Amino acid sequence: METYDILLLGLAFLLIEVIIPGFGIFGFIGLLALLWSLFFLLGADLLAGLVCLLVAICVIGGFLYVVSHFHKGWIGKYLTLHWQSTSDKGYISAPLPKDLVGKTGVARSILRPAGIVDIDGQPVNVVTEGDFYEAGTKVIVIRVDGTGIVVRRYDTDRGIK
Repeated sequence: METYDILLLGLAFLLIEVIIPGFGIFGFIGLLALLWSLFFLLGADLLAGLVCLLVAICVIGGFLYVVSHFHKGWIGKYLTLHWQSTSDKGYISAPLPKDLVGKTGVARSILRPAGIVDIDGQPVNVVTEGDFYEAGTKVIVIRVDGTGIVVRRYDTDRGIK
């Protein structure tokens, strides 16, 4: 293969990487082919090797710079999403049933540790603190973490067990 063929092959691999982004394999092979052809075009001696090494270091350094500073430039600000859907701004995935804390219910299914409990006649997905409870066990809601409702066994004589 001639030096110009390797140069064209390197450019073709870089074009493939631009058109069909992947894991960078085509881009890496294209860069190697371009450096290989540059090495032979410069005479294939020690000076040519040093020039190719310098070019490789500059290309890698430039790539790292662009990747680390891309989002700060006007193009990066234009192409990236800066909005966040947080609960502070009113975005919630499900309403938080804080009013369930302290209410009691009966396990409809086996809680191992997650399952379904009937609270006020409504089925509610709950999780225990790691304990397994049989169906029919009376439980009490001790806290609401995010959208997870945490329950514990409820002893009617002594309260929470």
